[in-house]
Amino acid sequence: MHLGQWASIEYQMLARERDWRADALGPVSEKLGQMYPLTTADWTDWQKTLWKDMSGEWRIVGHLPGQGDLNGVMKVIATGGDHYQNDFSLTFSDGITLTGSGKSIVHSGYEWRGSVTFGEDKFRQIWAASEDGNSMTGQIFKKGHPDESIKITAWRKTPNRHGIMSIVPSALKTALKTSSENGQSTEVIINGVNLSGDVMISGAQVTVKQATADQIILSVKTDGTITGPVKLTVGNDTAAQDFVLYSQVDYLKVTPEYGISRVGGTGGPIPKVSAQFEATGYAVGPDGLANTEDDISLGMMPVIWTVDNYNAMAAEMQDAKYAGHITPQGTFIPAAAGPNPERKYSTNNAGDLKIIATYTDGDRTITAEAHLIATVQRWNNPPIM
Repeated sequence: MHLGQWASIEYQMLARERDWRADALGPVSEKLGQMYPLTTADWTDWQKTLWKDMSGEWRIVGHLPGQGDLNGVMKVIATGGDHYQNDFSLTFSDGITLTGSGKSIVHSGYEWRGSVTFGEDKFRQIWAASEDGNSMTGQIFKKGHPDESIKITAWRKTPNRHGIMSIVPSALKTALKTSSENGQSTEVIINGVNLSGDVMISGAQVTVKQATADQIILSVKTDGTITGPVKLTVGNDTAAQDFVLYSQVDYLKVTPEYGISRVGGTGGPIPKVSAQFEATGYAVGPDGLANTEDDISLGMMPVIWTVDNYNAMAAEMQDAKYAGHITPQGTFIPAAAGPNPERKYSTNNAGDLKIIATYTDGDRTITAEAHLIATVQRWNNPPIM
């Protein structure tokens, strides 16, 4: 079985002739015992740890590539031992909502593993809690699709905890004083816990449209005097992330730079595996050069996505025509599995592709590219991918 799944073992020295049992019970076990002894001071201290009860109401913020930022609440009820019942209410920045419930177990006092159902879709949670048990970070992803994950941060809501968790959008275009755009307002949303006090943004006029302890909705008007990272405060709380005022997008980056999708479907047991891309805008820093350490991220940009052949061979095989298509959200959907009689050699719908993002700002057009391999199904999944 092992040789079938990891055939490269055949090429390793003594792979078939080695006395595996004698080695495993002899020098290997002795070496492992020295490296990882059963009893250590760290393990003794670890066993004395009093694990935190994770029940309560949690404030959640996160980001899903291609769709944007989200925020919401998770209510957690202890059901005995390390087990919990969870109820979610989440909202994306475009207004789409996710509500659902699920169950979780906390291993070793901090490793949160859970499942939740949103609508008809089942999702998995892989989170890690802080030492005090009041913060968690991790991912939520659709079952079987860890590549399409929502990165989250969660704070337990307690009377003494307060702070800014996210700002949406995290960057705001500021018009020059001579521009006709000067004077326009933009809505900015601050998410957090126990938010209170005056809101201040350097280089901007701020009007509070709506405010609760969890969220403040602002109307922000820039004066065109400042660009770059600026200070944003709510009362005594300062945002940990930069809030940026910028005059223009200088360049784009598409992430991931290299992606993989897999054909599937057509009644077979292996479904299609899509690939998600996102375009992030950047402003050059004080050195005036692109792709240097002082450049400033402007967050996800609204772009037009297209697909093209990656090289001459791909063009000859018409990969862009047959391998799949990309949605307006940057999701590449691969084509169906199996031989395609319309293609040269009746080959399958694999392809070597460029993923192109195009951003337009007035008369300026900026593009960026990523590389995508649309390949065949994965039949054997390794334990660690």
